Amino acid sequence: MTYEELLKRGPYEIGAAEKRKLYGEMLGELTDSHRERCRVYDHSCEALGDQRGSRRTEEEIPMVPVSMFKETEMRSVPTGEVFKTVTSSGTSGQKTSKIVLDEQTASWQQRTLQKIVADFIGEKRIPMLLIDAPNVLRDRALFSARGAGILGFSIFGSKRCYALREDMSLDLEAVESFLEKAGDGPVLVFGFTYMIWKYFYEPLKKSGHKLHLEHGFMIHGGGWKKLANEAVSAEQFRDGLREVCGILDVRNYYGMAEQTGCIYMECECGHLHASSYSDVLIRNMEDFSCCKNGTEGVIQVLTPMAWSYPGHSILTEDKGMILGEDDCPCGRKGKYIRITGRIPKAEVRGCSDTFETGREIREEDADVTLLAGGMDLTSAPEVPFEETTMNFLSALSDRIRELPRMLSGEEMRMLGFWLRRSNLEAYKKRYESDMIRLGLGRTFHVAPSNVPLLFAYTLAIGLMAGNSCRVRVSARRTAESEKLCELIDELLELPEFEMLRQRISIITYGRNNREMTENFSRECDGRVIWGGDMTVEEIRKISLSPSASELVFPDRTSMAVLDADAIAGLSEDELNEIAGRFYNDTFSMDQNACACPRVVFWRESSMETGGRAADRFWNALAQAAKRYGLTENKVSLKYGDFWRFAGNGARIGQVRRYGNRLYVTEMKDIAGMTSEQRMRFGSFLEYHMKNGEEWINAVTEKTQALVFFGVEKQELRESVLHHRLRGTHQIVPVGQTLWMDLVWDGKDMIQALSRTIR
Repeated sequence: MTYEELLKRGPYEIGAAEKRKLYGEMLGELTDSHRERCRVYDHSCEALGDQRGSRRTEEEIPMVPVSMFKETEMRSVPTGEVFKTVTSSGTSGQKTSKIVLDEQTASWQQRTLQKIVADFIGEKRIPMLLIDAPNVLRDRALFSARGAGILGFSIFGSKRCYALREDMSLDLEAVESFLEKAGDGPVLVFGFTYMIWKYFYEPLKKSGHKLHLEHGFMIHGGGWKKLANEAVSAEQFRDGLREVCGILDVRNYYGMAEQTGCIYMECECGHLHASSYSDVLIRNMEDFSCCKNGTEGVIQVLTPMAWSYPGHSILTEDKGMILGEDDCPCGRKGKYIRITGRIPKAEVRGCSDTFETGREIREEDADVTLLAGGMDLTSAPEVPFEETTMNFLSALSDRIRELPRMLSGEEMRMLGFWLRRSNLEAYKKRYESDMIRLGLGRTFHVAPSNVPLLFAYTLAIGLMAGNSCRVRVSARRTAESEKLCELIDELLELPEFEMLRQRISIITYGRNNREMTENFSRECDGRVIWGGDMTVEEIRKISLSPSASELVFPDRTSMAVLDADAIAGLSEDELNEIAGRFYNDTFSMDQNACACPRVVFWRESSMETGGRAADRFWNALAQAAKRYGLTENKVSLKYGDFWRFAGNGARIGQVRRYGNRLYVTEMKDIAGMTSEQRMRFGSFLEYHMKNGEEWINAVTEKTQALVFFGVEKQELRESVLHHRLRGTHQIVPVGQTLWMDLVWDGKDMIQALSRTIR
């Protein structure tokens, strides 16, 4: 059946058995068609193991992560056939989805929407009140899905009135005049959920004025999303609107720019219905298995309408459940669902909340918040490894190690172990022959957000070097970082450490507050920047005093070299121990730290040994990864990363997926291993070397750590020196990757943050 033929069927007349067979055939054919016409889609499907021409069920159609439409052009028609490009809501710095439409797909979208909505309000056009401002269709910053939604529903309006002025104030006079002309006939009211509540309901409620919309039919969508703190329940929403305008029939819908037209309308029973033109599955993010009816998971939407782009099977970032199929009391066939929210921490999407999100971001954390220590720092330098400082850090170690296990994760316990007195004394001894030094004075440290407790390491090193330290912590603080600041402040209350309050200042403020960064940079004698390349580049544009020095730690990647024969020869207990150490090197930091290996190079005596060793190692790591805190957001990001990498056309061999806890992608050559490729949350590339030194071809100036097992450290070190490699700053055995040292990225931080007196 073609989609044109499907459109001749009623929107809710196809039952479960027929639809399952029909969609398996239509979506399978569409998958093959998109694989022929869209290179990116074809590469990703091949990596997932999809077989061209095979018979597929709905569940077997490859799911495109919705984020792909933000990162990559997903186009299945020639450029000359592109009729228009629809963008999702994404102002205020968010990336937008770009959906490429040819005339046929655009026409199908409009006709699909018309057939679905007509089933609820009839085909006759009626007066339409739009709860929005007229400039939404003129201002490209406001257009996208919000404007497209208004245009799409406008086909049902005979006369249209915008209820809001361009400043988003309610134009009560215009609304009253419009309703007077409409008389006692039906009126269609359309808008986005949050905007209706904030800019229509609230002004009416405040003014005490009541409109007469007793014959109205309201359709709203877009949800609350990031504005959840202002959200009200569906019952409160309906009751509130009934109070201020008398409207009785209020219907929600679920939809998205990536499948415009295929909306899920709310019926008289309060259920959101999939039509004949779309379907929905609910996925368990542990392994992407399908959830049973009534079980919450992440929503997958499917439609055979998407011809011009491969959007016929999309894994969304929304959560929900299927309530039933073909048995809703309203009489409509098909699945009916409930939307329960968004994947936590997923990017804000939707139409109604983009306007307010812009305000939120612009006003983000304008003021400085002191988390621990004091605001006024002394500029007087101290000698490195001064006794009070050493006692303070040792006491902090004791406090951390005394915490109940429920209050301290692996990262916190690692910090407590690193700060223990014996380790600090070992560091001090390392510099005994070079102790005629003083600190720089005041130092300003910018800590990264991807390693939450790194701020404590840079603080400790700055103090040991003899400095006062102001440390800027990301606004995205974790519970552990909050607890650590509490412990620091408690110690500073003690008489023996009170004088350190003028040497310690842990603060936070919004990343866009450039003025604060300028102020703290101007006063410092040394600046330390940890972060991504863009962060480092932006902060380095802010000048320092002429005598101040600077240390930067930008983006880095790391790799591992494992000897297959050594792995193959391990007992099960020994293998599990090595896998556990490798797990700690990677999963404990979500594989986000620069020192976490992302690529594994296998040195092997034969292909057979290499294959057997890799099987053993990855199976053991998959077992270790069962204790990993896998979240829906991590899976969403990880799956999106995989699609983007595979879609680039790298020469990929075998792909191992252990549920969603561990992804391993075998590479056929080294050329596809770019330093920019994101590998996180348990995603690895592997390469079986033809000779033992091929790993050097993957080293760039961004390479930080080389992790090894079964290989001699001296051999690797000699390779770095012999080939004059621009990267590789530390060579460490499996299990020691994340162990902080005073020499990091090839820089001695004690020497860099102090000065020699000769």
